[in-house]
This record gives sequence, structure tokens and C-alpha cells, in this order.
Amino acid sequence: MKKFIYTIIGVCFTLSLSAQVSFQRLYEVVQDSTHLLTDGIATSGGGFATLGNNIVVEGQQGFIHRAIFTTYDGKGEIQLAKDIYLADSTRLLSTSELVQADNGAFVFSANLDETDLSNCVVALDGTTAEPLWSRRIADEFQLKVSMASMPGNEVIAGSTNLNEGLSIWLSRINVDDGTDVWAKEYVALDVASEEVPADLFDIHVSTIDSSIIMTGQSVVEGGTSLGYHTTKIDREGNEVWSRHIQSAPAGLNFQPLGVTEATDTAVYVTGRIAFNDGVNVINNLFVTKYDKDGKVVWVKGLTNGNSTFSNGNDIVAFGDNLVLSTLGTETGQATVSGMMEIDTAGAIINSQVYRDSMTFFNITGGLSTTTDGGLAMFTTRLVPPLGLVSDIVKTGADLTTPCSSPDAGMLEDVPFRAESLSWIVSDFIDSDTLETDINNVNYYDVPTISPSPDQWCPNEQIIDTLDATPSPLPDGVITYEWMGPGVDGAMTPFVVGMEEGEYMVTVTINDKHCYTLCDTVNISRLQEPTATIAVDFSQYCTEGVVLLSSQFSGVLPIESTVWSTGEESQLISVEEEGNYTFTIVDACMETAVASADVVFPDNEFVQWPKVFFPRGEEQANQTFGPYIDEECNPEITDYTLKIYNRWGNEVFSSNDINDEWDGQHGGTESASAVYVWVAEYVLNGEQVPVQKGDVTLLR
Repeated sequence: MKKFIYTIIGVCFTLSLSAQVSFQRLYEVVQDSTHLLTDGIATSGGGFATLGNNIVVEGQQGFIHRAIFTTYDGKGEIQLAKDIYLADSTRLLSTSELVQADNGAFVFSANLDETDLSNCVVALDGTTAEPLWSRRIADEFQLKVSMASMPGNEVIAGSTNLNEGLSIWLSRINVDDGTDVWAKEYVALDVASEEVPADLFDIHVSTIDSSIIMTGQSVVEGGTSLGYHTTKIDREGNEVWSRHIQSAPAGLNFQPLGVTEATDTAVYVTGRIAFNDGVNVINNLFVTKYDKDGKVVWVKGLTNGNSTFSNGNDIVAFGDNLVLSTLGTETGQATVSGMMEIDTAGAIINSQVYRDSMTFFNITGGLSTTTDGGLAMFTTRLVPPLGLVSDIVKTGADLTTPCSSPDAGMLEDVPFRAESLSWIVSDFIDSDTLETDINNVNYYDVPTISPSPDQWCPNEQIIDTLDATPSPLPDGVITYEWMGPGVDGAMTPFVVGMEEGEYMVTVTINDKHCYTLCDTVNISRLQEPTATIAVDFSQYCTEGVVLLSSQFSGVLPIESTVWSTGEESQLISVEEEGNYTFTIVDACMETAVASADVVFPDNEFVQWPKVFFPRGEEQANQTFGPYIDEECNPEITDYTLKIYNRWGNEVFSSNDINDEWDGQHGGTESASAVYVWVAEYVLNGEQVPVQKGDVTLLR
């Protein structure tokens, strides 16, 4: 009797979208291929999406690059994987980026593997991942396309022009058709109005005013080391403020990698400081804070940490704090990824590392907040001997996963020198379109678990087998641990649930790396059916009949519905007083019966409902008050209505017959219960005896 067709859909849909609080998953690829992840995001639907460069060895042809777009559900299980071709020459740079627009469409940047190193932008349907449009970003020698989504179903895309010095090209693009709202070139000037080489590495769009914040490296006249600029422009492309920062001591080079804006309206940039210690070039993580007017508040670098080589890859606002994705090479160990939470003063609140295998040390990946209040980090992992695979780390609000461990370190002030920049802005035309082809692919070989439970009828014995065996079954040692009613501590691939409740399983694959799959499911009983009858006197004064309508719920498909009159429709009319019943039998063979006594009014034509639904989907019967048959044209004066709860406390009072009770008292929703009402009024010039009754409030 379990799992009827109408309930299967709801159950499976719920399970497929229910995200795990935390997990860490590696996505192995098929033999003779490797997968360099370039960016990833948490999607608006509660899942994830990644952009990757799949590199395949094909005989004498050597290395073949394919742009791979992949979507995942909330548990990290693969939904779609697409192989994308642009003008027969698509390649993803390690800095290619992926965003999702307001309408759900995905937009990403790619490189055309041509002599001019031109870049392009591609839009994909948010459900099918079919191409919507694709186009170049300027017909020039461009490096990297950074992107961010904007309100109004738009994206901002920017790249660095390498043809004549360094300048920045920005396009504000309509995602519906790929056309420009505007396209502008930006050339930086220092305080002496001399041109400053400046590139672009990351873009953020403010959630406060839709302004655009960008960051990249810059070099001012006489500079002895690489610095960086952070620049804010309004949504029309006009400069608001711009600052250049470089190290006060010579020899320290800044490279900004991520920028965001926090709830305090301050702007934050993270990246790495490169310096030569006399033997090697060392990288160190830095974070910078600007106030809303662009003044530099502080620049801080990581010290006393476990890493001898580190950088901040990305940064996002997280509540009132900030979270950075990090990479660090630990002393005597492999390179690992991590997350670091800091407050607005630059103090580290929490720091975690994820050591399941060596991390590929580059600036790929991404960091996103998730719809359930957690975080998702996307990186590339090294799998021996030389394979590259994608990695998704999903955490809760505490930044932890089953494989994470705390990290150490402090952020301390870094000496810096700051000065203002200005920009020469000019329009450019950017409209070249491209042909796009896309195919379904299966480059992945990823174990998944899905111990999907059934739903059970109210009085049915529960015997539910939950199987957590990974498919495909990977090599290596696999352990299981269950938690749930009657199964706590079970270490078998499957268990039998015999009670309602939540069941959780952790599957650990101890082969070369800590690979943990988690799944949480619920065994539940279906609700017992309900039935009610609404009595409608609207046609009584004109036609002499009373309408009875049934409202019911139950497990679909409903087996039967029948009135005591023998009729089976949802609405019937009766011409006689008496007791009427309505009976429903649902798919679980459970029965619900509703009853109503019909008493014809004694020339009042004023009726009082027995039940009302403040949250009902229909407009009628959302408030409680008398039903007046206007066709009978009664004249009602000197009206008062008072309503009391079961303790005798007054919850509603009115002298206006059009002022009905909406189920609230003192601005608070009253509970579902039975309430007593008392009404007095003069009908057609005659005082009517005090009317009393009760009404049931149902939510």
C-alpha cells in the first residue's frame, strides 16, 4: 500500500534536493583523462554547478581540451554533465569563471584556442544546460574574463586587454539575448595623470546598490614592486573611487584574487603576497579592508600558521563576518585547501583545513554561500600519479566536514602605501557572435549512495530496507556507520527501519584519501485523511435550496467519496432539513467522515459559518462574520459582534457588519480552536433575540 504514484514524486523530489549539512566529495574521471576545475558555485535551487577543463589523451592527437559544465543536487550527486564546443576551439583557462543569472541561466567565460588568445562568454539554459547564446569579449588580445551576476537578469563581464599596455574592458550584458547594455574600456591614471598598467582579476556586484567593484594588479610610476588596485564604479560604468596599494618595504608583490562587500558596506580583498626569502619565492595570504568611501582601513597578512606557502583564493560575506577560501603548503606535508572566517576587524574566528589529498596549487575554484546557511568550496585535487579531479567541500555554518581539522594562525598588520587612481573611460563596440555545440558526456566515475525510504500508511507496519552500498562500488576499504531509531551504531551496508524518524549513514572509503559520503533520510507515515462540510445558504431565499460542499485531504488517488444522499460529487444541494454526512476513503483505505446539521433559517436570511480558514487558498471563508443574502435585501442596524476564546477572554469586537474577524488578536495569529460568538442586531426594524454560537478556526 506504500508509495502511490502521487506520493512517489513528492518524496523523491524532496530527497533529491535535501542538502547535506556537510560533505567532501572527489569526482574521479575516466581513464586517460584529467579534470582541471576552474570555477564552481552554489546554485539558487540548492545544488551546485562547476566549470571544468577536461583534458583527454587521444592517441597521436595529444592533449584534447574540452569545456565541461556539470550540475549537482544538494548532496553533490551529478545531475547533468555537458561537453561544450565553441567555433571548434574551446579551452578553459584556469581563471575561467561561472555565474548564475536571475532567471536561472548559467553564464561562463572561456578561451578560444587561437593565435589571438581571444576570450568569449557563453550562456546556458538553467535547467537543460542547452546553449542560449555565445559571443566574444572584444576582438582583441584579451586575458581572463571575470564575471559577476547583476540584478535585472544581467551579468558584468570584464577582461584585460594586452594589445597596448594594460587596460580593462567591461561589458554589462543582458542575459536574455547576449547584447550589451554598455561596453567600456578603462585606462588607469596615477596622481600625476600618467598611465598606469592595471589588469583585472575579480569582480563583485554590490547587493546594496548594484555598484561594481573590481580588483587587479597595478604598477605606479617609480614602483619597486607590484601593487594592486581596487576600484568601484556605479552600475552605469562611472568611477566612484579607486585606490592603489603596494607594500611599504620593497620587494613584496601583491596579487589580489578575490573581492567582496560585507554587511557593514566595507569592501574586502584577499590574495597573496609574493616575496623572495633569499632562497625561494614565498607566497603569503593577505586581506585588505576599505571603508564605503574607498579609504584603506587595514592590510593584514597571515602569520604563525601551519602553512609555509599560502594564499587567499576567494572571499565572501558570511553573516556579519567574512570567509576566505585558502591554499597552503604545510611544513613537510602536501598542499591543502581550507576556509578561514574573520570578523570585520581582521581577527580570525575559525579556520579549518581539508586534508583528504594533495591540492593542486593554483588559483582555480570558487567559494559560495549556500541556500541552507553553509558554504561550498570548489578546488582541484591531485590524485596519484598525475591525475586531476574536481573537489566539492560543503560545510555548515561552523566550516567543518567529516574530514576537516582546525588550523592555526593570526592576521597581523602589513605596512603599505596607498594612493588614489583615476580612469579614462571610453565606449567600445563588442558584438561578435559564435557558433556553439554541446553534448552529453560521462567523464565521471563517482560513487553515490541513495538509501531512499518509503512513506507508510497510518496503520501499516513499517519494514523499510535502507541500502547505502555505493554505486559504482569503489576499490579500497569501505566502512558504514548508521544512526537512527533502532539502528544506532550499525556497521552494515543496509539496515531495516521499523520506526518513523531520521536515519543517517556515513560511508567512508579509505582508499588513498578520506572520501566520506553522508546521507540523511526520513521514514514517515502518511497523514490520516480529513473531511469537512461547508454549508452555503446563498441560494436559499431565491431557490429554497442549501448548498453543501466538501473539503478533504488524503493519500492520492482517493478510493471513494460519497454523501449520505448517495451522491459522489464534491458539491450537492439539499431541499430538506436534516443531518448530512460525507465519507472519504483514501488510497491507504483509511476513512474520514464529516457531518453537518442543516436547519433552514426562520426568515432571517442571516447565516453564521461554523468554520473559517484564515490561511485558506480560496478568498471566501478566510474571515468570520455573518453571511447576508443580499438578494433578500435585509436591513440590518444596531449591529454588535463579540468573539471569545474558551477561557472567556474577548478576542474580537465590532459594531460594523462589514468588519469581520481575520483570526488575529493583538497582532498575533490566534490558535486553531473553537471560539464562541455573541451577536445583536435589528433586522428590518425589529430587534432580533441575542444570537449565540461557536465557530472553529482552522489553519
